[in-house]
Amino acid sequence: MEHEKAIKEILGIDDRIRLYAIEKYEKKKKTFYRFTGWDTYKKKMVKVHIPRKLEKEIFSLWKEHQKEKQQLKALEQEVKALLEKYKDAEKIKEVLERIAQESITKTASSHALKTYTDKAKELFKKFEKDLINLYKEGVLKRLTILQVLYLLANLKEMSEEQKNPQFLFKKGISTIIKVAKNERIPNPFGTLKNDFFLSGTQTPYDFLLSSFLEEVLEETLRELLEKEIEKIEAERRAKEYEEKMEKIKEIVEWFESLPHKIKQTAKEVISQNTVEVAEKILKDMEDGNFSLKEVQDYLEKSTRENLVDYFRYLKNL
Repeated sequence: MEHEKAIKEILGIDDRIRLYAIEKYEKKKKTFYRFTGWDTYKKKMVKVHIPRKLEKEIFSLWKEHQKEKQQLKALEQEVKALLEKYKDAEKIKEVLERIAQESITKTASSHALKTYTDKAKELFKKFEKDLINLYKEGVLKRLTILQVLYLLANLKEMSEEQKNPQFLFKKGISTIIKVAKNERIPNPFGTLKNDFFLSGTQTPYDFLLSSFLEEVLEETLRELLEKEIEKIEAERRAKEYEEKMEKIKEIVEWFESLPHKIKQTAKEVISQNTVEVAEKILKDMEDGNFSLKEVQDYLEKSTRENLVDYFRYLKNL
């Protein structure tokens, strides 16, 4: 039993000694504990002292050992009951062996699934940027993430064997986008496997095409990808807003330096709020690809009537 074996290893007890119980004893008015056991080789009783610093660990292991013994005893009773009921020890043995083998197979399958899941997640992180680009291109509307990972992993491996790996990898990605977007192709994944000479070929990434793995992992990977895209978009919007505020700040400073008649007309027509005026001017600059210098030249050369018309136009933007 595992717990008894652990106790023997900790205390350096020979495997031939069977442990029976822990007893308490007194020595120099102090309480200690020791094992009583039977030496199966020398055929005699033995006692093994338990060091005080190991008492807690040993007591815990011994408690688990006792529990294990009780479970084993209960199991023996159940097997005996089966023998009495069916009167066929060989048949019971056959059934138990089959169940044990099924349990081993199930454990192995569980281990394999975990291994493949971990590998798929590693590939997901490795090709995350490519997956994001392909998602934005609409590729994942017609292919699963695991199918795309299969194609990318094999494509990467094949391209690295060539003289210009980056060029070939990018070319392969362009092919994936082109085929996936072509609605006239009924089976884009099958077509891409043919294009990349993968049909009928065994690769280290075939496990990605397991229907069971797809059932377990596809939805999770898609959620992770969408969250990452949302994060990138949020960062992009935050950066754009920051850049916009910098431009508005620059325009406000520029606006305050303009002649009084221009500022006064703008405030009368658009808003007394200088920031709102700056936002309208920025919108016009972006739409028409104008510079501040070009806007200033136009304003300074315009009559009051033209200024009013221009600022009315800005107000309606």
